[in-house]
Amino acid sequence: GHFAFVGAPGTGKTTVARVVGEILFSLGLLAKKTVVETSGLDLTGEYLGQTKTKVTEKLKEALGGVLFIDEAYELGKGTYGSEACSTLVAAMTDPKYSSLAIVMAGYPADIMSMLDSNPGLKSRVNHFLEFPDWSPEDCATYFIRACGEAGFSFEGTSDDGGRGGAERIKKELLLPAFEKLRQCNGWGNARDVLQFLKLAKDSRATRLAAGFTDATSL
Repeated sequence: GHFAFVGAPGTGKTTVARVVGEILFSLGLLAKKTVVETSGLDLTGEYLGQTKTKVTEKLKEALGGVLFIDEAYELGKGTYGSEACSTLVAAMTDPKYSSLAIVMAGYPADIMSMLDSNPGLKSRVNHFLEFPDWSPEDCATYFIRACGEAGFSFEGTSDDGGRGGAERIKKELLLPAFEKLRQCNGWGNARDVLQFLKLAKDSRATRLAAGFTDATSL
């Protein structure tokens, strides 16, 4: 079957698509783990006939695995977008593409509008997964984990090797900060958590330049 992943940016749609490819492969439903990633805009051509060629090339590249189409709602826009949808529908009914799973991702309203514009495509999408926005706790947990993966620690005020300090900062600084950031227009969930980490690293660099000596602490 084929999938529609709906949710805001940074909620994990691409990551889950990669995992779905691995799961389907492990179950013997796909011939390979390959996940070919593209976007609705990349599949839309600029002149008649180009769109079909672009879509067909990606279908062939992903054959036996997963074709992940981010911002798939672009496929429902204009003449060339409609051509892309028609090409996908044809592939979904073509036996030579039977070993291919297609995952379309984007904002809920936009994806449903795109699918409504092509009943043939909508009827062939069997699975809908909704990705909710991240909570402040989700953001803080990911931020702390990303810090650890980058080799950084938190300054602590306790005697437990810094773990208490990390929890203190998480509760007193990270949670209220992410609660405020989540209210901003265009909030990008995981993407903006990583941007927040980049800003923290920039701040650390400023402190280092000012004579702060602990290069492993944020």
